This record gives sequence, C-alpha cells and structure tokens, in this order.
Amino acid sequence: QCEDADMECGFVLVRGRSAALPRRAVALAKGEWCASRARKNGRARVDVRTASALNVKMEAVGSVAGSADHNVELVDLENKAHVELFSNAVQGEWSGFEATFSRENGATNTLDAMDLPEEFREWGAIPSGYETSHSTVVLGDVFKRKLYRTLPSVCVFGEHIDVEEETTHFPLDSSDSKSVLTPFRNGAYSSGPGLIDIDLPSYKKPPFLEFCLPRPVAAEAEATLTSPAPAERMLVRCALSIKQRRFGRDVQAFLERFESPYVGGLVDGGSGFRVGWAANAPFERSTRAGVWRSLLDDRVTELGEFEDEQFRCLWLPGGLSVQVVSGGGDDEEEEIGVEVSWMSTENVRSVMHRGYKSDGSFASLKYDIQTKVQP
Repeated sequence: QCEDADMECGFVLVRGRSAALPRRAVALAKGEWCASRARKNGRARVDVRTASALNVKMEAVGSVAGSADHNVELVDLENKAHVELFSNAVQGEWSGFEATFSRENGATNTLDAMDLPEEFREWGAIPSGYETSHSTVVLGDVFKRKLYRTLPSVCVFGEHIDVEEETTHFPLDSSDSKSVLTPFRNGAYSSGPGLIDIDLPSYKKPPFLEFCLPRPVAAEAEATLTSPAPAERMLVRCALSIKQRRFGRDVQAFLERFESPYVGGLVDGGSGFRVGWAANAPFERSTRAGVWRSLLDDRVTELGEFEDEQFRCLWLPGGLSVQVVSGGGDDEEEEIGVEVSWMSTENVRSVMHRGYKSDGSFASLKYDIQTKVQP
C-alpha cells in the first residue's frame, strides 16, 4: 500500500533495454488510487485499483521506445505536468482516412451502397472510405474530439465541401461506471464503458470501445536505422458482444497524420474521393510470426502466423489486426476483451488490450510496444 500522494508516478524512461524497473508502489491520486508493479507473463505491468464505489481494477502495460515522445506512463490526473504531456501529444489538427471493415470477415466496406453522386458511379470512382479531419484538445478536465467527415461530392477546387460533424467528450476523471478513459503521456489512450450490458437487445448497437495508438517513431528508427517517420496515429473503434464472444459491430479505423496545432477545426478542400490506405493489400499473415521484444523490459514473446476467424479475428490493411480474446485475469476470473495490434512497420508493433469480466464490468487494460528480433 502506498500513502505518499507526492511520490513520483509511472515508469522510468530509459534508453535501450538494459534498465530495470523500480520495485515500488506509486500513488496516482490522493487517497483513491494506488498502483503497484509486478512482473507476470513476460510483461511489466501497473495494477491500478480504485477505492471508489465502482471498485474496478485497471491494468496497464507501458513500454518505452527510448525517446521522450514515447513516454507511455499512465497519466496521473493529480499532476498537471502529466496532464500537459498527454495534452501536448494528443491535441492538434489530424487529417486522415476513415475505413470500415466487416466484423464477419474484415472486408473493406466501400461506399457504393450510399447515396453517391451519379458522376462518381459514371467515373467508376467508388470510395473505400472517407477523408477525415480530427480536431482534438484537452480543455480543463475534458478531452474533446471533433470529427469532420468529408462526404463525396462533385466540386471544383474544393469550392463546395459537404461534411458530417461528430463531437465526443471524454472526462479525464473517469471514476464513474459510465465511461473509463485511460490516457498515457505519449498520447495513446483507450476509452469505453465501465459496464457493458450483457443482455443488450439485438436491435440495439453495443457501445464502441476505442483504442488510439501513436506511431512509435523512435522505435521504428531504432529498428530500421532510418530517420523518424511523420507523427501518425491509428484510432480504432469496435464493439464487443461478451455473451457471444465476438465483435458486435463493424470495425472503424482512422489512420491520421498530424497537420497543425489545434485551431478548433481544420477541413482540407476536396471532393471526398480518395482510394485510401484501406484499399491496399494487408501484410502477409506470416509477418506477425517471430520473436518480439518489449522495449520496456526486454522480455520476449514468440508469436505464430495470424489465423483469421469470422467475427473474432480480423487481419486488416495497414498492418492492423483486431481480435476478441479470452483468458484468466490476475484474479483468476475469466476476462473477455479486444486486442488491437498495429504493425506500423513489419518490425514494430503497438498492442493494446481492453478486457471485461463475464458480468460486463471493465477489468483491465494492457499497452505495449514491441520490435521483432527474430523472424
């Protein structure tokens, strides 16, 4: 137990893979949160327990890519410097491309079924998704995100742009059971309900779980000996049917690149037609096979070739894969969750797992960055 609320929080940022983690408890907030470190299953993790009525256990695996832009420690909401790190990493104007994939087999859902302008059909220009712009900022104790989705339209030099707007607010203090946001100082985060209704009627759509994975540019540069790539991130939204142990909705994914500091909304001119990354062929499934080393603690994990399974395991373009997984948690109670993996290159992958108990209550979160050391 830790009672010193002023104790430094989080992992130690290290260069390379030789430093050991400190073996001490960490206070995340006065009187309410307490964290302890332990090694299990080849990973270093932080167990975060709340003393609130919600009584939800959160876990996070943090990984360090050897550079300050990958400070993946959990955000201590009582520490303004921590919140500022997350704010600086996540906020700004991000342009990208949104794609939706079938929850059954991972096929890209093109826009041919929507109300496209007739000119698009005449030209044979069927978009594989939407041009998007995400405007994100932390205002006080709220993380605000506004999405601008450019709809296909016939225009000249962007003189007329049709857009859809979607605004989402995430309270940073997610100690209630309605929403649980877990932010990391490098701009990664996951959000989702604190409790999923396991008896939700089939005619209702289950709530989205969100996973935001920044591109680990320092890890890529270290693994490939090349200059760092541009600031990019992969945002994934999917839903989990706990009783059926499968995806409850089609999977949405946004591959975005940082464009400018936050200005409250930035929409690039365009007709809404782009082929987009979703039209590219996925990596070979054998790409995942090999020995992967965590950049946090030097532990290794051997993975096999990815195996598809309808409604449960989907291998997608852009190095992205999502799967429904189950297994025992730290308290030996079975968890059902979603694991999102983004191979930003064939040798570097970011992994985030969000788990729920069989009664639908939020159980754990794990986050890691790994490099392939042996095919």
